[in-house]
Amino acid sequence: MRLLYLPRYLFGALFSLVFFLSAAVAQVGEIEPNNSPATAQIIALGTEYVGKISSGTPADTGDYFRFSLTSPGNIALRLKPQTAGGGANNRWRIRLWDYATGKELLGFYVSRLDPVGGTASVGLASGNYYVSIEDAFSVTDVPYLFIATLATGNTFEQEFNDSPDNAQPITLGTEYLGRLQDRISASAAEADYYKFSLTSPGNLTLRLKPQTAGGGANNRWRIRLWDYATGKELLGFYVSRLDPVGGT
Repeated sequence: MRLLYLPRYLFGALFSLVFFLSAAVAQVGEIEPNNSPATAQIIALGTEYVGKISSGTPADTGDYFRFSLTSPGNIALRLKPQTAGGGANNRWRIRLWDYATGKELLGFYVSRLDPVGGTASVGLASGNYYVSIEDAFSVTDVPYLFIATLATGNTFEQEFNDSPDNAQPITLGTEYLGRLQDRISASAAEADYYKFSLTSPGNLTLRLKPQTAGGGANNRWRIRLWDYATGKELLGFYVSRLDPVGGT
């Protein structure tokens, strides 16, 4: 068995496609109380929810939403402010969690001054998840729109694959879209691990191709191939974010 290791050099560096909603969708109001994982509001994927973090008594600690996946796929989370005003530091903190373990899988911020809102995506296995929307700075009583959309399939990276023990099994000859996640509560840099087995000897080719433009000359991924049984490194190379072709 072989192990492919992809650590992060640049927080938020993408090598995935981000999915945006293009069709009209239904809107549903947030239902209180939904201020904890235990009281998280169950949502339908592809539906927009109108909510706000209340400053009433007792004050909101945040809004929580819950959903389940019966098959793997790529989840995109989007939050959009619904009123103008505020300052540059007024923002929401949005985080995605695994419901069973309480492990953070994704985290990002959205400014109240951003009229378009903010989006982040992550590949997930089937299971139960929840989203927390928190007041990072002075956005209580400010309405927002929130939506979670799903693109199904087995060719997305599936979190949580951040160690050899949690490496994602892959099929040789299949392209996988992945992203090194930026996590707010993370104590260490994130990495993606994939594993596969060979039943006969042969020559293996690894390729990584950036999916978004931008960044600087030093923004790059490090790709390494390991023997699973011994932990011995067999191959290592770098791919620059500025390389449109990618590296092999």
